[in-house]
Amino acid sequence: GGGVLDVAMHGTNFVASAGREGGVKLFKYIDGSVPNVLEYVGSVPTLIRPLPGTTPTIVTSVRFNSLGQLFVGGNDGYLRMITLPNDFFGMDFEEMKSEVDNMTVTIIKEEEKVQQPPSPILSFDVCEELEMVATAHANGNVCFYSVRDDDSHHALLGTWNPFTSAEGGKSHARSVAFVTNESKQWSIVAGGGNGEMWLQDIHSSVIEASGGNNNKQPTSDKPNMQLFMENSVQAIKPNHQGPVIGLASRPAGIIVSIAHDGILRITQTFPTPKALLGLGGYKVWVGSVCIDSEGKRLISDGRDDVVVVHDFSKEPEVNNDEVDL
Repeated sequence: GGGVLDVAMHGTNFVASAGREGGVKLFKYIDGSVPNVLEYVGSVPTLIRPLPGTTPTIVTSVRFNSLGQLFVGGNDGYLRMITLPNDFFGMDFEEMKSEVDNMTVTIIKEEEKVQQPPSPILSFDVCEELEMVATAHANGNVCFYSVRDDDSHHALLGTWNPFTSAEGGKSHARSVAFVTNESKQWSIVAGGGNGEMWLQDIHSSVIEASGGNNNKQPTSDKPNMQLFMENSVQAIKPNHQGPVIGLASRPAGIIVSIAHDGILRITQTFPTPKALLGLGGYKVWVGSVCIDSEGKRLISDGRDDVVVVHDFSKEPEVNNDEVDL
C-alpha cells in the first residue's frame, strides 16, 4: 500500500519490494500457475527505526548481490544488509514462508561517536568487485561502506560531498554509481538534485591482520579495508536541467544518466568526462535507468507507465551504393 518506491530481483523468480507504507516485502514468482503470479512470502521482520517508536522505515532503495544478500536503504539514513537462511532460494514456496522469519538483519552504521541522526538515503549502488556499497544522502553526502565477508563488522570507510564546494553549490546527492575502465581503475559518480554530476577517482586496499611485536598487543586480528579518494574531483558536463534521479554504468568507463529534464545521456568518464550521446523526448518524469547484462540495451521507465528500451545491439546498416557527390 501507498505506492512502490523500488524493486529488486534475484535470479528469475524472487522479488523484493519497497513501498511508501514502509518496510520491505518479499515475493516469489510462481511459474506454471494460471495465471502466473507473484505470491507474498513475507516481510523483513525487524525493519523498524532504531529510535523510539515502531514506525516502519520508509525504504527508498533495495538491491540484491549475486549471493542473494539484500541491501536496503531508507529515510532513517541507515544501510541494512539482510541475509536469508541457507539454501533459501532453492526452497519451494511453502518452505520459504516457514523459513523467512529466520533471516538476519545487520545495520551498517557510522561510528558510535557520531551523535547527529544520519541523513536519509535516496539511492545507493553495490560494487561486488570492490566489496563496497556507496549511498547517496539528502544532505549531499556520498558514504562508502565495507561489505567484506571476512570483516569483523561492516563499517563506514569514508564520505564525500561534492555539493558543498564553492563551484558545486549545496544539493541532495540524488543518485550514485561505481564506474570502471578497462584497466580496472575505479571512480564514483554522484548525481545531484540540482542537475550536476561529479566524478571522484577511488581505490581501496586491504590491510592484513598484524600480530604484536616486542610483546605488544596485536593491532588488528582481522583484515581491514581502507578507502583512498584521489585529489581528482571532476565535473561531468553538461549539467542536466533537473534532478539526476538515475545512474547506471558499464565497463569501459561508460556512465548513463537520466534526469527530470527528460534527457538520457551517455558519458565516457575515462580519461576525462566527455558526453557521447543525449536522448531526449521524455515528456514525463522518468523513474530509473538500467543497462542489460550485455551492455547493449538501455531500459528506462517513467510516470506514464511506459518502459522504453534503446537497443544498440544491432550493427548500423551501411549503404554501399555509389552516389554522386
